[in-house]
Amino acid sequence: MINEKCEIIDSCEYVLICLSESYKQNLYCQCEASYAFQRQCQLIPLIVTSNYRPDGWLNRLINGKISIDFTKLDFELAKLKLKNQIDRQRKISIKK
Repeated sequence: MINEKCEIIDSCEYVLICLSESYKQNLYCQCEASYAFQRQCQLIPLIVTSNYRPDGWLNRLINGKISIDFTKLDFELAKLKLKNQIDRQRKISIKK
């Protein structure tokens, strides 16, 4: 199972990180997120639990990144913000 996840992450340019306590406490989520970070995938944090403030390993991983708050925005608006964030990161990557 872990090898399959690694293969999937190896083929990803972007990885969505769901910000919640259950995500932070899940060992598989931690391994996947850390592996994606090491592979230099673009991490995009999504707030999925109201008023959640990441700490520990999760905070270190997403520090300085812009989070999209799916709990405060209409789903369609949050989805549009996510698309715009991916488009922005693609433009930055192309310039590099």
